[in-house]
Amino acid sequence: MDNLDKEVEVHVRSPSLNETLVVKVILNATVLSLKHSIERIHPQHPSANNQRIIYSGKLLEDTETLINILKKVHFKARKTTYA
Repeated sequence: MDNLDKEVEVHVRSPSLNETLVVKVILNATVLSLKHSIERIHPQHPSANNQRIIYSGKLLEDTETLINILKKVHFKARKTTYA
């Protein structure tokens, strides 16, 4: 299995819920695809165009892929050095 096809769990916090939703998506999925997955499992079924996905303080664009978003965060974390 290619790493891009690897399934990951995304934990989603919603201001309209007291619980965290867990969405399973592949790393190569776009933010828009994630929004559609959220729409299916969220109790209120918010449409994808009404959702805003914020990660690490940044509003994500629908065309961004999860692998690229997570790669940036992982790379930054690995660059940190302590003296």
